Amino acid sequence: MSVFRDWRRAFGLMLVLCLGGCGTSHPVLPDASADTGSPPRDSRPPGDAAPDADASIDPDAGLPAYDFTWEAAGTPPNVDSGGSRVTTALGGNAVIWYGGNDGGPVWDTSVRLYDGDAGAMGAWRDLDSVERRLAPGSTLNGSGFQNGSATRLQDGDVLFAGSAPFDFNWVASDMDGFTRQCLIFGATDRTFTRVADLPHPRGFQGSTLLAGGDVLLVGGVTTPDSPINPGEPNLRWVITIADTVVRYDAAADRWRNRASMAVGRYSPGISVAGGGDVVVTGGLGEGNVPLASAERYDAVADAWRTLPAMAHARAWHVQATLPSGRVLVAGGIDESGNAVGDAEVYDPDLDSWQVVASLPLPAAMAASTPLRNGDVLVAGGFQEGFTKVAIPQVVAYRESEADWLSLPPLRTARFDHSAVQLDDGRVLVVAGFRHYTSAFNLASGAEITSVPLL
Repeated sequence: MSVFRDWRRAFGLMLVLCLGGCGTSHPVLPDASADTGSPPRDSRPPGDAAPDADASIDPDAGLPAYDFTWEAAGTPPNVDSGGSRVTTALGGNAVIWYGGNDGGPVWDTSVRLYDGDAGAMGAWRDLDSVERRLAPGSTLNGSGFQNGSATRLQDGDVLFAGSAPFDFNWVASDMDGFTRQCLIFGATDRTFTRVADLPHPRGFQGSTLLAGGDVLLVGGVTTPDSPINPGEPNLRWVITIADTVVRYDAAADRWRNRASMAVGRYSPGISVAGGGDVVVTGGLGEGNVPLASAERYDAVADAWRTLPAMAHARAWHVQATLPSGRVLVAGGIDESGNAVGDAEVYDPDLDSWQVVASLPLPAAMAASTPLRNGDVLVAGGFQEGFTKVAIPQVVAYRESEADWLSLPPLRTARFDHSAVQLDDGRVLVVAGFRHYTSAFNLASGAEITSVPLL
């Protein structure tokens, strides 16, 4: 693994985009569990209008032709953050928005709840700070959250794990660096409970829910548990691009170290492919350069296997599992930091990649969500490298066509945002940034599809 002592040099690319030897293999670490314990809304009526002409739609495919508009979805309260926040469905058309930053050294500690059943387009409610929503008996090591991971558990609760600063030359709350802190937000009682800490501080990791209900975290960036040379701002932390992997057992409330990946990477793509193996793709590696490598994890055997390389190196791309069990990756940034539109699909049975149709416009830091019908919706992103001007593009990848369908554009162009499909089938898009010149410009509010995308 590579160790960096100068944050601005090691994460120059990351800081500009505001996200968020690396190839050394490492042995399986000893079990860490011993010391890490903690304390139908409308559906489209039959015969609804046909799509605006999109020749790529096969009328015999049995899937819908989309006909909708984007509508304002209320105004989230106390919005002072755009990117690096987490927006996650809770079930029952509710969505939690926790944390983020303003593109600078301001951590957002607010918690907001979207209720899709309140009025025609839903409404937002301020749940105040994490401290105010903390379950009795729980304590915090800082209340801000950004660049960590959020994973919806099988019972509908959400696990927030780790966190990472935009910069380390400022102090927010008492979290002056990456953190081990983990919280679970209860979907029913709407409170946070402090659970077992991560074995090591971590941020910018990939996360996914395994078939048995455990959560897998891979890669990211780690630091020691305490700073070094605290009087020297540029030498405060030893920064490591991680190849390490940890697994959370929610029933037992404990983390275990698992077999490491072959390559250290942060901000990777991750999803569970057909057959149950986890596929991890791309991300940023040594020198903060996008990777073309991909790996496959067998959670039962606790073993990684290096896959054939993707046709294109990419980071900050979208990744989703298709109805067939194959894995789609699309967009992201290339080695030059420019947005790309290339897309490819991994077949776990053939163990091979197939290049498919590119996105109509290149897009990095777009948001994606799988739809009920198996299509994958991709919204927004930025197109022009380091100028980072957001685009309003919305498309859906249809596996039966191996092609993209052009959908109505967003009301507000945005990147580094979230897209979530509600239980009733509508899609909510939240937050993000509009552009970057000398500072990040926040994308205001939220928007939602006028009808369910079923």
